[in-house]
Amino acid sequence: MSMREVKPGYWKGEIWHQGKRQTISFQGSAADAKIYEARKRIEIRSQGIIDPRTSPSFVDYCVDVYKPYAKLNVRKSTWNVRRYQLEHLVLFFDKLPLMKITSQYVERYKQHRRDEQAKRATINSELNVLSSMLTYARETLNLPCGKPKIVRLSERRKKANVRFWTPEQLKLIVDACLEHVPEIFPLVFFLAHTGARKSEAIHLPWTNVDFAQRIIRIWSEADTDDEADVEDGYQVKSSDREVPISDALLVILKEQKLKWGTSQWVFPVLQGKSKGERYAFFPKRTFNRVLRHAGVKGSPHMFRHTYASLFLANKPDLYLLSKVLGHSSYKVTEQVYAHMVPGYLDQARNVIPVGIVPQEAMGARLKVGW
Repeated sequence: MSMREVKPGYWKGEIWHQGKRQTISFQGSAADAKIYEARKRIEIRSQGIIDPRTSPSFVDYCVDVYKPYAKLNVRKSTWNVRRYQLEHLVLFFDKLPLMKITSQYVERYKQHRRDEQAKRATINSELNVLSSMLTYARETLNLPCGKPKIVRLSERRKKANVRFWTPEQLKLIVDACLEHVPEIFPLVFFLAHTGARKSEAIHLPWTNVDFAQRIIRIWSEADTDDEADVEDGYQVKSSDREVPISDALLVILKEQKLKWGTSQWVFPVLQGKSKGERYAFFPKRTFNRVLRHAGVKGSPHMFRHTYASLFLANKPDLYLLSKVLGHSSYKVTEQVYAHMVPGYLDQARNVIPVGIVPQEAMGARLKVGW
């Protein structure tokens, strides 16, 4: 941090921009001074650069502008990944001016990373960050910046390998939760009865629970690090949706409302300084205790697959399931869950009319045991 403390609680620093020096000052803590400096850097550079010759180098833009911006605007877990993606980008583009980043340089970067044995998915994620960086520089900060065509590498889709619990295993989980970790029972029961993602559950406010119509409204979030962004190898974009409340879930939610109705969140933190607030992360360790007591293996996301399997066993309607799960494309639901529909392959049996086969030949084959 270039900010220096001139006296207790008072900070001063210098920002160079287009060959000019600007002095900034701040009063407060060291952490707040660091945030203030980052915002001032972004603010000063957002004033725009008209002369293309003043286009900053990639490394300067990354360190002085984009890095402070990203640290302030993305989740900590997202930044912990993005910092390594930026390292690879900076090592390659280094002092190349933003204005000179062309499609040819992007293709060279892709080949460079392939030579380093980087996976296609890894390279594509880095290209996504590069695209985001250049778009922010060009459209928000009005910096002279190239507009290369960024073509992602094709990725071979994984074959769906859906794992789910049987009804017997699901009962073991529920019983273990009630006996050993009852404080998260409402959350576990909710996941089992809605097929919702874990992030959707812990971020659910009471305003989205309609007891009169027995509907839960779930909306999609643009920035999420939940593993539900990929349904066993298939890219998934969640859509806003309404999920019906079952009779059993209605009882649990009403009890939860009586107990935690003062909180904004349906499943708030139950203890500690954040009691009553929203969970920052799903209580994975607590949930793993439940699985150990139940003697089964899995993850919270398996509730979603289990819900789908039980749904199709009782109502084989893939289209309706896609709406309840919030898949933006029906194809995703079909690719992942079609094999769970009872008698799915039976529909392909005897689709060719027998009449196109000579009856005499058919009879002869039957006689010899064909």
